[in-house]
Amino acid sequence: MTVGHLANDAVLGGHDGTWETILKYSSEAAVDTYEEIAIIIPRGRRTVELHLSFLRLHGQADDIKIQYSSIIRLFVLPKPNSPHTFAVVTLDPPIRKGRTLYPHIVIQFMTEVIVKTDLNLSRDLLAGKYKDKLEESYMGPIHEVFTKVLCGLSGAKVTRPGSYRTCQGEYAVKTSLKSEHRLLYPLGKGFFFLPEPPMLILYEEVEFVGFGSYRREGAGKSDCYLDLLVKRKNGQEHIFRNIQRNEYFNLFNFINGKQLKTMNLGDEQSDEDEDFGSFMGGGGSSTDDDSSGDESESSESGGEKEGASSGGGGSKKRKWKKKHATYRWHRMSWRGFRVR
Repeated sequence: MTVGHLANDAVLGGHDGTWETILKYSSEAAVDTYEEIAIIIPRGRRTVELHLSFLRLHGQADDIKIQYSSIIRLFVLPKPNSPHTFAVVTLDPPIRKGRTLYPHIVIQFMTEVIVKTDLNLSRDLLAGKYKDKLEESYMGPIHEVFTKVLCGLSGAKVTRPGSYRTCQGEYAVKTSLKSEHRLLYPLGKGFFFLPEPPMLILYEEVEFVGFGSYRREGAGKSDCYLDLLVKRKNGQEHIFRNIQRNEYFNLFNFINGKQLKTMNLGDEQSDEDEDFGSFMGGGGSSTDDDSSGDESESSESGGEKEGASSGGGGSKKRKWKKKHATYRWHRMSWRGFRVR
């Protein structure tokens, strides 16, 4: 390893880059080591080393060191219908690799792999600094051993799946964000979209959550999908698409239990989504809109339809509606959710 590479890694891990710091973190022996672990973010297979004061991800092309002081939380999330478990290390400040910032390190473990490890720690340290935090040895699933050792060394708290379950009893729903088909975990204090790109949305940052319904072109009535729109208080919007229709009630009840503002997004595809209102339990109405607002909005849409039918472009407009969904709430409309 070249000196320049090492110095760069020291800065990457949040160190000051001086020779004393570089030598200190280079010579410190690892407390526990895991070979050839799949790192999803940043991508690559690396050796994971847990040291007394930092976490090291050592790969063929890079060597990343992360101070424990920058680890604010660890998430342990089983992957649905898969032999893998995610261990997500959340950082503040994030590490930087090139021009990219990484606030989350996503590690993927094989759930059924059992390991036994003896920690490289003196008895004085175990009896003193790490008393009631670490044990001499551990045996169990690899992700559990890694979690216990990392939390004992860093003092970080662990978040696991809470009360939410899908219709299949899993902890996450399959969905897509833009072009990425991934998983959405509704947790105790926020939504976590994994694995790539990882995105944590805390409930305290959410202004409202909206549900929409659409049907893929050529699909039957039973092949209806949900859109879940999450709008943050800073104005950012995230649309999680392609959620199975039968997940609506579990999602709605869970989100409503978190006292988040929820609303069902009205749909103008009357020819294709006649059952939207009955499926959504009344459909199209906000939880905090008054009846007069609903009536005025429906009258506006009715006027649009009458104008379209009286004009020469009514046929073209109906064809356009069959290809696009229009979601309305709070006198606003979102167009362009193309039906796939």
